[in-house]
Amino acid sequence: MSSSRRGPQAGAVLRRHQARQCALALARTVFQYLRDPEALIPRLASALTDLEAAGTLPSRPLETQPMKRTALACLTAATLLAAAATNCSNLITTGRGPLEGGGGAASGGSGGTGGGGLEGPFITIAVTVEDVLNDALLEGVEICALDLPIDCVLTDAEGKASIEIPTHMALYATLVKEGYLNALVGAFTGEDDLDLTAPMLNSTIAPLLAKSVDVTLDPEKGQIALAAIRPPDPGTTKHPPMSEVAFSLSPPPVDGLFYGDDNHLPDSELTETGSKGSALMFNAEPGTAELTAIHPTEACSDYLAHPSATKPNTYDVRVMANYVTFVSVICGEPSGAGGAGGAGGAGGAGGNGGAGGAGGSAGAGGSAGAGG
Repeated sequence: MSSSRRGPQAGAVLRRHQARQCALALARTVFQYLRDPEALIPRLASALTDLEAAGTLPSRPLETQPMKRTALACLTAATLLAAAATNCSNLITTGRGPLEGGGGAASGGSGGTGGGGLEGPFITIAVTVEDVLNDALLEGVEICALDLPIDCVLTDAEGKASIEIPTHMALYATLVKEGYLNALVGAFTGEDDLDLTAPMLNSTIAPLLAKSVDVTLDPEKGQIALAAIRPPDPGTTKHPPMSEVAFSLSPPPVDGLFYGDDNHLPDSELTETGSKGSALMFNAEPGTAELTAIHPTEACSDYLAHPSATKPNTYDVRVMANYVTFVSVICGEPSGAGGAGGAGGAGGAGGNGGAGGAGGSAGAGGSAGAGG
């Protein structure tokens, strides 16, 4: 991409970050001073001035005519939050929590820090964002933690960014980039740092995929893109796809579930994942749905997903209008080579692997084949 095209795009991203930063400051002001109306009013006036300077709100005076201070503070807060939600590119959400995300650094690849009000310990989530169809690394993707007062971040030239999140937390993050559908991904943090790959779908390709099965994308509904993967093979970080995984959603998507063929194209004849491990659910109702993922012989667990606290093989999926929620489950063991088993792989019968092939190459548990 030439420098003449990068400049305006970078400026637009920077303006979005400035707007998000102002909106985050506004929201923090509201919650910090909600119990102190006398202090809230001048802080709201300052926040409004910042938003007007960022070009995200129409200019308007902050009325301070004599009336009950508490009522004025509440009215002003509600007005500003509503205006920010409408005019600041979804800066503030009306979902489960107060914030969609805060303002981030203007440079790519930077890391977001834990926001005010969040208690540690924290872990670092390293994210690599790529095009789901061609694996191209995506620069300039804005990643924001949904419902958490944490700064947004931008991916660098290698599609990488990092963000700090408290441990043991169910996280959703939005991914936004011009030319791609708005994306929503979920993960559950433990006590160890995470290294995740998050996909995005080209906004030109997505309607064509839907049209191939006579579906029109509804902007009032959400889309769900599913991936079944294996753990990385030894010595690699790439997750190979997992076939034979069957998905179901409750409530079901309006326009159905379609598994991807060998070219990722939705195929109405397929009943489980194929060689690409992919599937699409079109026009799901916004809200929270239950996704089930089952493989006939292998156990599956969450990768980019929120596991249900009460049901096995089930995941809670958040659906947002005009977003595509990406969900990935990881099944089975690495499919790579086994251990030191010699030619013929006689020792490959150990572990979960099958009868080992030459060099112990067969079987997820082929590393047990050292006794060959």
